[in-house]
Amino acid sequence: VSAVGAQRASFGSFEQPHWHKMNAQQMREVVEGLKGKVSPERLEWIVTRMNMGTTPKDNRFPTMNQMNHCWTRYNEWVLCLKETEGDEEACFQRQKYAWSICPNHWLEKWEEGRSEGVFPGVQYSSDD
Repeated sequence: VSAVGAQRASFGSFEQPHWHKMNAQQMREVVEGLKGKVSPERLEWIVTRMNMGTTPKDNRFPTMNQMNHCWTRYNEWVLCLKETEGDEEACFQRQKYAWSICPNHWLEKWEEGRSEGVFPGVQYSSDD
């Protein structure tokens, strides 16, 4: 599993089912199954993320080609990490927007570029 795939599939120690493919009843069953297994705060955090959709329409990108939209969302996420000193929870929404619109192979290439220090966009490493 690639780093991007692993990050998409996991929220800390909680494994994320394919929420976008689940109906409301299936989501309720997942939440019920987690009660007592995770803290109430963690459960609230999970439920909030389960209810999120994809990146909203952005009038800066009116055409069907969403390449620039993807690039911008990814860099907004990295910039958020930089500004919050790597606080992934604070930047979750921006990450979700990028992960929902960008193709996996682009994300993998950009994550690899960031780890090697050759990413051409916003520069941030958790080692900084």
